[in-house]
This record gives sequence, C-alpha cells and structure tokens, in this order.
Amino acid sequence: MKILAIRGKNLASLGDFVLNFLQEPLASAGLFAITGATGAGKSTILDALCLALYNQTPRLARVKQGSIDLTDVGEYRLKIHHPQTLLRRGAAEGFAEVDFVGNDNGVYRAKWSVKRARGKSSGQLQDEQLSLLDVPNEISIGHKKKEVQDAIQDKIGLSFEEFNRAVLLAQNEFFAFLKADDNERATLLEALTGTSQFSDLSMQAYLRAKHEKDLLVRLQTQLAGQTSLALEERATLESTLQQLNQQVIDDSQHITEINTAIAWHDKYHDLQQKVALAKQAVDNAELEWQKNSEKQQFFQQIEMIQPVRVLMTEEDRLQTTLSKQQQHLTIMTETLQQQQLHEQQLQSQHQQALTTLNQHEQAYKHAQPLLEQAKKLDTQQEGQQQHLQQSKNALLTAKQRLGQSSFKALPQWQHLQSLLKNAEQSLSVEDNLVAKEQTSACQLLAEQQLSQSQQTLSQFDHDQIALKKNRLTLALQHNQQASSHWLEWQTAQQQYIQQQQESNERSQRQIVIEQRAQELNQALAISTATVQQAQKALDQAKLACADNVEALRSYLQPNHPCPVCGSLAHVYDSHINQQLQQLMTNLATELNQQQQQAQQLQTEHIQLGIESKNNTQQLHALVSTQQQAQQHLQTLEQTLHQHHATLMGIAPVKRTDWLKHEAQRLNEEINTVNEQEQQHRDALKQRDMAQELVNASRLLVDCACALFDYARESRLLLELTQQRQQYFNGEPVALIENTLQQALQQAQHAHQRLNEQLQTVKEQSIATRQQHHHIQQQLQELAVSLQDAVEKRERWLSYYNQLHPHAPLEISTLKTLLVYDDVWLQHERQALQQLKTAITNAATQLNAREQDLQQHQDNQHHVDDNHLLTQQLLERQTQLQANQRQLGSYEQQLSQDNQRRHHASALMTQLQAQQAQSEVWQQLSSVIGSADGKVFRNAAQQMTLDVLLFYTNAHLKDLAKRYRLERVKNSLGLQVIDQDMGDEVRSVHSLSGGESFLVSLALALGLASLSSQRVKVESLFIDEGFGSLDAETLRVAMDALDILQSQGRKVGVISHVAEMTERIPTQVQVRKGTGGKSTVHVIPSLG
Repeated sequence: MKILAIRGKNLASLGDFVLNFLQEPLASAGLFAITGATGAGKSTILDALCLALYNQTPRLARVKQGSIDLTDVGEYRLKIHHPQTLLRRGAAEGFAEVDFVGNDNGVYRAKWSVKRARGKSSGQLQDEQLSLLDVPNEISIGHKKKEVQDAIQDKIGLSFEEFNRAVLLAQNEFFAFLKADDNERATLLEALTGTSQFSDLSMQAYLRAKHEKDLLVRLQTQLAGQTSLALEERATLESTLQQLNQQVIDDSQHITEINTAIAWHDKYHDLQQKVALAKQAVDNAELEWQKNSEKQQFFQQIEMIQPVRVLMTEEDRLQTTLSKQQQHLTIMTETLQQQQLHEQQLQSQHQQALTTLNQHEQAYKHAQPLLEQAKKLDTQQEGQQQHLQQSKNALLTAKQRLGQSSFKALPQWQHLQSLLKNAEQSLSVEDNLVAKEQTSACQLLAEQQLSQSQQTLSQFDHDQIALKKNRLTLALQHNQQASSHWLEWQTAQQQYIQQQQESNERSQRQIVIEQRAQELNQALAISTATVQQAQKALDQAKLACADNVEALRSYLQPNHPCPVCGSLAHVYDSHINQQLQQLMTNLATELNQQQQQAQQLQTEHIQLGIESKNNTQQLHALVSTQQQAQQHLQTLEQTLHQHHATLMGIAPVKRTDWLKHEAQRLNEEINTVNEQEQQHRDALKQRDMAQELVNASRLLVDCACALFDYARESRLLLELTQQRQQYFNGEPVALIENTLQQALQQAQHAHQRLNEQLQTVKEQSIATRQQHHHIQQQLQELAVSLQDAVEKRERWLSYYNQLHPHAPLEISTLKTLLVYDDVWLQHERQALQQLKTAITNAATQLNAREQDLQQHQDNQHHVDDNHLLTQQLLERQTQLQANQRQLGSYEQQLSQDNQRRHHASALMTQLQAQQAQSEVWQQLSSVIGSADGKVFRNAAQQMTLDVLLFYTNAHLKDLAKRYRLERVKNSLGLQVIDQDMGDEVRSVHSLSGGESFLVSLALALGLASLSSQRVKVESLFIDEGFGSLDAETLRVAMDALDILQSQGRKVGVISHVAEMTERIPTQVQVRKGTGGKSTVHVIPSLG
C-alpha cells in the first residue's frame, strides 16, 4: 500500500492544500518533514489521510463516546467524537481526499466530504459522504457508506487500528513500553497490538465461574428450605378430606330439595297474580266497548250513504266541466276575430313585396353587359400585374446578385450609380434605356482588363513550383526523421550499456549471496545437531533429577536390593546428586545458547533467501529489459540502414554535423521556392480581381436591363387601370354583382316569407272555426248529462228518506256527511275491530291463567310453608360454607405439600447439573481466570511479545546491529543482548538516549510489520517523539531515518525540532496565518 497524494479543504486550521507525492520535490524524496509551529495543523494532515480512508482519526478515536455535545452554529449541537467537528468554523463545506495504490496494484481515490445545509455557513451540518474511485477506469466503487468503507479496507488490506500501527508510527509510545513493568508492559502491548480479547476472556472466565458457583449455592439454599409433611400427617389429612367431601355432597343435595319447595310456593303466588290481572283485563275491554256505542251508530250511517257518493261526484264533475267549456268558447270567439284582421294585413304586405321583386329583377338584367366588359379589363389587369411582379422579382434578384459582387470597385460606378438611381425613381423608359447603354460600355472595358491579367498569369508554371516545393519538403522531413532516429539510437545505446553494468553488479551480488547461503546451510545443520544433542543430554539429566526418582532413592538402604531394578549397588549418593544438579544447570545454559545461535542462523538464512529472491527477480527483469533494449537497437540500426543509407555511409562522428548542414541547405532552397510561389499568388490575385470586376459589370448590365423591363411593364399597367376606372368607378366586379344578387335574393325571400305567413294564417282561421263549432256541440251534450245526474241524485235521496223517516236527510246534510272519505271509514272500522279483538283475547287469557293455577295446585308435594323452608335453607347454606372453607384449607395444605415434593425433585436435578457445570468453569478459571484479567493476558502477551521481538530484531539489524532484544523467561520483562560484548545481557534501563530511541523505533517498525503481514506498506508517517532528544541522539535518529528511506519506503516525519528539519531538505511547511487559518507549502518550491 502506497500513498500517492493527500488533498483537503477547510479541515480545522487548514484551508485548501495538496500534497502530491508523484510531483517534485516529494516524488524523489524518500524522507520529508512536516514542520510548523505548535497548533499550526501538522497533525491535521494525518487526520485528513485517516478521514478519507476510514472516516475516523486517531485523536477522535481515543475520545469516549458519551453524551457531551459541542455548540455548533445557531442552536445546533455536535457530538464531541464526530469527525464532522474537524470542519473549519465559518466554512460551508470541506473535504479530505487521498490517492493510493491498493494491494492489487490499482490506483484509487478515496474522498470524505461534509457540507452544511443550503450551502451556507449558518446551515446545519449534513451527514458526511464517502466515495471510492478507480482512477484509471474512472469507475465509482460502492454506493452506500458501508459499501465504500468495506471496499476501501479491502483495497488497502488494513483495518483502521492496523493502519494506525502500520502506517502512523506512534514511536514515542515505545519509550514508556521499554521502561515499564510487566503489568504496564502487558497493558501497553495489548493497546498497541489490539489484543485486548485475552484480558476480556480472563475476566469473563473468572466472572462465569463465580456466577456458576453462586447459582450452585442458591440451589443448595432453596433445596434446604423445601420441607414436606410426614407420612402419618399426610394420611390423616387425606382421610379428613374424604369425610368433608361427602358432607359437602349431602348438604348440597338437601339445599337443592329446599330450593325446589320454595320455587313451588313462589310460582303459586305468581299464578294467582296473573289470574287477577286477566280478570281485570276482561272488565276493562267490555267497559271500553260500551263507551264507543255512539261512535258505532255514526259509523253505520256513514256506511249507508256511501252509494250516493258516486252520483254526487259525477254531478260536481259535469258542473265544473260545463263552466270551463263556456269560458273556452268565449276565448275562441275572440281568437277568430283577431286572425281575420291579421289575414287582411298580410294580404296588403304580400302585394307590396311582389312589386319590389319585379323592380330588382329589371335592374339585375340591365347591369349584365357592363359587368362582362369590366371582367374582361380585370383579367387583362391581372395578367399585366403578374408581368410587372415578374419584372420586379427579376430586378430584386439582379440587385441581390449585384450586392454580392465587387461592383463598387468599378471605375465608372459613381456615374452609373447616379443614372440608375434617377431611372429607378422616375420609371421612365427613355432614362432606363440610357442607363442600359452606359452599363454595357462599362462591361466591355472590364473584359479588356481581365484579358491583360490572364496574359500576366500565364508566365508562371504553378505545378512545377508546387512539385519542387513538395520534393524539398519531403527531403527536409527525411532529414528530420534521420536526426530523430540517430538521436534515439544514441540514447538506446547508452541505456543498454548502463543496464549491462547493473546486470553484472547484481550477478556478482547473487554469487556472494549463494556462497553465504551455502555457508549458512552447513552452519545451520551443525547447529541443529548440536541443539538436538544438548536437548537429549538435558532430558536425561532431568529424568535423573525427577521428583519421583528422588523419592525412590530416599528409600534405598545399604545391602538391600533396589525395589526398581533389584541391584544391591546404589551408585547415586548425595554427593553425586549435587553434581548431577550442577550438570543439568550447565546443560540448560548450553542448550539456550545453542538455540539462540540456531535462531540467529535461521533468521539470517531467511533474510538471505528473501534478498536472493528479490535479486533474482530484479536480475530477470534486467535481462528481459536488456533483451528488449538490444532488439530496439537492432530495429533502429535496420531502420537507419534501410531509410538513411546516405547517413550510414558517413563516419559516425560526422553524422550529426552532416545532418545539420543538410537541413540548412534544404531550408534555403525552400525559401527560394516560397518567394516564387508568392509572386504566382499575387498574379493570381490580380486575375481574380479583374474577373470579379467583369462579373460585377455583367451583373450591373443585368440590373439595368431588369430596371428597363420593370419601367415598361409599369407603364402598360397604368394604362389598363385608367380604362377600368370608367366602369363602376373601378370597384370590383364581384362586389357589384354580389350587391345586385343580394338585393334580388332579399326581395325574393321577403315575397316568399309573406306568402308563407298568409297561407299559415288562413289555415289557422279554418282550424279555429272548426274548434269553435266543436266546443258548442260539447256544451249541449254536457247540459243534457248534468240534468240526468241531478234527477238520479233526487231519486236516491227520496228513497233513503222513505227508509228512514225518523231521520230524513237534506241535500246540505248529505254533502256534510260525504266529507268523511274511505280513509276515515277504514280507520274507524279498524278501531272498532280492535275493541272486539281485545275482549276476545282478554277472555282467552283469563281461561288459560285459571287452567295453569289449577294444574299447579294439583302438583303440590310440600306441606311446609314458605317461611319455614327459607329458615331451613339458611341453616343448610351456613353449614355448607363452613365445610367448604375447611375443605379448601385441607386441599391447599395437600397441594402445597405436593408442590414442595415436586419442586424438591426438580431442584435436586438442577443441583446435580449445576454442580457439574460449576466444576468445569472452576477448573477453567483456575487456569486462565482472574478478576483483573492479568493471568491469561500476561500469558498470551508473552507469545505476542515474542512475535513482536522477532520483527523488532530484524529491524534492529538495520538500525543498530549491536543489540538484540529478548524476553525474560516466564515474564513480560525485556533484556538487551549486547552482541559486541559477547552477547552480554543488559537491562533496558542501561541504554543511552540514542540507543533507547533506536530500540523504540525498531519496536514501532516491528509493530508495523506485525500489523501488515499481508500488505506491503511503502509509506510511513512518524508523529513527534523527537523533541526531547539531544544533539547526538538526534544525529542517531536521523541516521536511522536515512536507513528507513534507503529500504524503498517514503517516510514522513512530523516535528518542530529545528536541528532535525534543517537536515531534511524536502519539507511540508504548515504556516500560521491570520484568523486562525494555516497554509501548506512544499519546500523547495519548483515554481
């Protein structure tokens, strides 16, 4: 992974800035410094790097995510750990952008941006936006934020924590790491390597074991609290429950019998009440019938007069119809008189319209000959107007073509312009004829000048000039191509020689590496055999000193056989045992030394293998490049011999001068040809100008001719117009003819309309007379019908009075009674029927209630009265409730005893399972568990420290070959092996300031290697850590940084130490400005 560029805008104190590591001076600088005053914004550059790649920064990652808010613009708030807080105050938007090479060797651009609402500095901060671009293919990768973050991490191959450890080296943290005790070193190592899970596992194992033990104690306590009844107590309780159950059943049956007797008495009283109510209902219905007797008589009278209702209705209808027909007859008589008067008026108007029609027909007939003559003149006038328009169009076309020519360049133009202007204004045929003759003379003069220009142009051979120039140009291009090929051949020759030298150097280095590898293989085989032999000796010594062997030896007695081997000779006494212990100590020391020596040989062998592989790859690449360069040289030589044989015939040292002299000669000849070509172009230009004057004179003649034709056609049109004015004052024929036709049509329409109206009035008069006669006949018929209806009504009334002499009816009384219609009759009939039905229903209901009462008396089975039964019921219910309460108490005791027995059984099962579970966790906690997590953490961090020291020692070989770090056995302690002092073991506290810096830097680089095992990191940034160094230590630090950049990495150092920045020529200076804003400058500037 390699950083190519860092860009940003409005981040903290920085405005716009760009750091492009592909442009000079940063491109060729392996080591550069990021300098500036405290608070200027040096670390903000690294914040921009982390923001673009991970949407996080190391400084904000250490802030705890709490509820603390920062005040933003207006009333808005920001969380203290949000990366949006890096946006510069007063800025509406900002971004961080990084170009990098991924682990797939692709070039990508990651961008983090944030802006405020509406693009204003007072707007609320919006969510940050992330993007990833494949730069060569211009393809956007991912759409959502999570997709982009995953894609960036996949392309880099490092998480945010791994990136901080592998790229952003916190070198100053390793000073504390070196001098810390075991617990502090374990805590620091855990934080630096991100392996806090071991402490978590240790604490979780301890807490889980404690939790399981607490559960076991709780179950034991619960089981101890479960006490059940004795067997005799439980049997007595069950017997008592059985007796109480039987007593409750007997009491319930007796209560049911008492309730049945009480229910019979209640129903008997209820039936007696229903019989009394039924008798009362019968009496009420009969009384209501008697009250409505008069109403019944009036209803019967109304029903008897219903037959005369039809006669009276018919008489009223006839009387009304007769009155209406008489009124209609009067109206029809008046209408007939009005129609006769209207008919006389229309007859007079019809005669007048006929006279007017005859007059218009005569006028239209007399105008026809004049209209024909006017039409003929109009046709001639139309034709002449078309001719005039054609002449005008021709004149306009001639003027337009003349305007596109160079007519103003004609020498006679001023004189001709005056003539043409006067002729156009007057439209005189004579003036236009003079103008036409003058323009023809001008055309003749222009054609004579054109002939002279053509004679001058014929003196030049344009094709010959162009051919010569083309030949010279091709020769010059050939010369330039030869110069280019010759220069390219010289450059390729030099590159080939350089590559040959580098290939020879790498071949010699490969021979040295292979020789050293053979030596190491031999030394490694010897060392491995020595280690195995030492290990075998040590194992035998350990076996001899084992605890169980020592215990057996303590039982040996002189002159008694050994219980193991049966020997009477006991060769191991106490003195020999002490020598054996001393021998085992010496063997262990020798084994440790041999293992360390073998490890050193193995490490050197691995490094040589890596170097050999890299050197072989580069050597193969050089060979391939040399072959390509040689092929390129051969191709260039073939090209030179094939296309530049003349050049190859000259001595190599003279070829460059010959090419320059030949190019100069060809340029001089080309200049001579260019002068001839310019003279030809001047003659051609004069010829073209003369041709334009000829064309203009011809167009001018065409314009004069068109003007003459236009004047002549205009005069003819004027003569026709004067003749047409004599007919109808020049008005259009269609208008005159249309006026006459309209007047005639109007007269015809008026005559026809009056004729139709007269005919309509006559028809209406006839219809009115017929209707008047019809109404007179209807009046006579209605009078006869009315008289017949009156006679029928009088006969019915006389008959009714004879039948009811005690209550005779008059005609007025009859009309009053007939007011009661069929609806009233229906209503009264229903009311009387309801009274009859009520009497019948009441009698039926009374009979049914009496039968029910008799039937209930027949079913009597109890002699006790109701009061005595109620008292017995109360006593039984009290006794039943007491028994039920006692029964419930005993049942609850039995149920609780059952529950306790069941719960105790379940608790015993849980206790056995929990005891097994607790034993497992207690064993695990005894191995790795602790309340503070130190047990497993320290054990795991010992292995992590061994891996870290392996990478650290590899870097120490480049930084300080004298020292090697080792872990103190069975602890996290560190010790320094001074290889220049015979592998003397030293304390890390004995290191000087410069030595401590080198070891700390090696630890930081080791952690970077540990964190980037899968990724090749080519960019490193070291933040601070140099401020406390003295001059000598600072010199050592600079030498170490030079070694880092010599390994092919680009190293950026953030520091404000003046002595350090003076030794680094390439610098990124962050300068404070006004208003808290800083600017970024790359030194030295290349303009």
